[in-house]
Amino acid sequence: MKKWNLLLVMMLAMAMVFAVGCSDDDDDDNGTGPSEPTMQEMMVGSWVSAGANVAPLLVGFYGTDTVRVTFTETQVTTEEHRTIDSLSFSDWMPNQVGTFELGEAPENDIYSISLNYTEAQAYVQEGIIKIVDATPDTLWLEVVLPNLATPPVPSDGFGTTVSGTNVQTYIRE
Repeated sequence: MKKWNLLLVMMLAMAMVFAVGCSDDDDDDNGTGPSEPTMQEMMVGSWVSAGANVAPLLVGFYGTDTVRVTFTETQVTTEEHRTIDSLSFSDWMPNQVGTFELGEAPENDIYSISLNYTEAQAYVQEGIIKIVDATPDTLWLEVVLPNLATPPVPSDGFGTTVSGTNVQTYIRE
């Protein structure tokens, strides 16, 4: 009988060791799982808007054919435009270089954004931005010059400036 009791105790001890050793909390993340990337982390990279994705306002007023925007981890942004009159991608207009700042709290995954360009021309744009995590990733941007128009806000969503003709859609390069 003592052998059976000893065997039973050993089996229970093994079962407890196995149960504890197979815990879901082995990844040392305190049970929270992998963290979601921040909006700034998702923005990093190069994005292109071309054809029907170019905001009608840019096509109509400036003859814009393609826009490429790049965001870095250090909050630097570069923007390049190509016009319909250009014959090749080597005919890009001078780069606009500056910095960007995101608003604190998103609403409907839409963030406020401020773009402060310092080269080739100095100006500020304010508006809203959203990234759709898909294949391919898509970035929506609606910004205005705040001295000329009221910037859109996250709670109003996209299409609220210049009769909805100012929404730019970018695809990750």
